[in-house]
Amino acid sequence: MTPSASQPVSVSREAALQHLLGEGELVLLTVKPSAWFVPLTSVRMLAILALAAVGGRYLGRVLPLGFAPQTIELTCGLLALGRLAAACCQWAGTLYVLTNRRVLRIRGAIKVTIVGCSLTDIRQTAMLTTGLIERVGGIGTLFFQTDRGNLTGGEWLHISRPAEILETIDKAISQAI
Repeated sequence: MTPSASQPVSVSREAALQHLLGEGELVLLTVKPSAWFVPLTSVRMLAILALAAVGGRYLGRVLPLGFAPQTIELTCGLLALGRLAAACCQWAGTLYVLTNRRVLRIRGAIKVTIVGCSLTDIRQTAMLTTGLIERVGGIGTLFFQTDRGNLTGGEWLHISRPAEILETIDKAISQAI
C-alpha cells in the first residue's frame, strides 16, 4: 500500500539528503554541531539575563519598584530557559554535509535554509578555536574562503574534531579540482 499525498511519510536523514543531491553526488561526511553549541550560542544572552536579575534584586532593595524583586529574577530565569530551549532547537535542526561536489549547511526546524558552495569554488578552509571552552572541549568552527570572500552563513559552527574534519574537507577539495 502506498501512502497518499495527505499522509506524512517518514524518511531517514540519508534519504532526505539524497533528495537534495545532484546526479552522481555522494555524501562523504555528515556532522552535527557539538553539544557545546547550546551553551556557546547562548552565553551572551544568559550573561545579560544574570546581570539583569542581580540588578533587579539590587534595585528592588534600593528603590520602591512597585513589585517584588523575585518577579525580575523569575522573569530572567524563564527567559534564560527559553533561550536554552531555542538553542536546543537550533542544534537539533543543524546539519553540516560534505559531498564529493560541495559543502552544505542545512539549518532549521520549521523553515529550512540550505547554504552551500561547490568544492571547486573554495580557495581556502580555515579552522578557528577562539575560547578556552572550545580548545579544552576539542571543538572549533570551520570557515570556507571563496573568490568573493567568506562563504557567508556557510560556516560550520562548534564542531567536534575540527582538525580531522578540516583534513577530510581539504582532501575532498583537492580531489574535486
